[in-house]
Amino acid sequence: MIKRKRTTPLSDERVELGHCSTELRARILSDVPYFKGLAAPALDAVNYHFRAFNYPAGGAIYHEGEPAEALFLVAPGRVKLLQYSASGEEVLLDLLGQSDLFGGLTMLGQRCYP
Repeated sequence: MIKRKRTTPLSDERVELGHCSTELRARILSDVPYFKGLAAPALDAVNYHFRAFNYPAGGAIYHEGEPAEALFLVAPGRVKLLQYSASGEEVLLDLLGQSDLFGGLTMLGQRCYP
């Protein structure tokens, strides 16, 4: 039996990558368990604090141990959470999709990114 490296599509043809309007972000936020069920004005207040950033495929968003400055929400696209083994091999920890949160915030007790 030949063991193949798992491949995962990292694009979604239904969503225009690189674009996350305020309306799309509000819709995605409403699916996040922390914000689910919030009234529209409260959701708008949360949405106000989020900003859209585009990262190139294969680019790093943050590195383990850096000061935690933001909580990230996956909008269009996918995010791979990787760690490197002692031998330098990539280890896939998780594959995140739309509405998944990651990162950390100092106000929640995280001083550095995990």
